[in-house]
Amino acid sequence: MSEENSILGCIGIVTLAAGLLAYSAIVDGLVVSTLWNWFAVPLFEVRHLTIGQAIGLSLIVSAFLGYRSPRNTKDDTLTEKITAVLLPYVVRPVLLLLMGLIVNWLVF
Repeated sequence: MSEENSILGCIGIVTLAAGLLAYSAIVDGLVVSTLWNWFAVPLFEVRHLTIGQAIGLSLIVSAFLGYRSPRNTKDDTLTEKITAVLLPYVVRPVLLLLMGLIVNWLVF
């Protein structure tokens, strides 16, 4: 029975990781598309970016920047580990959009 639970746990972790990766790509694409259309289009008279194009652009930039190794989390509590995962994928895009919205209101 414990082997079955172990397999189900691994499947759950893989599913969660895949879902988080997909969510991150979509949210990054939405943020890049929105900021691009707010700032680059009026300033440089370039074409609008769709969310799909922005997802691709975000993935290309991520590939060039590489993977940032997280800090040592061996001694962290579960809450600290969850916070370390959620901050870059949930809070950062919201803050970027909020800052972009404020600048867009002030400048344009």
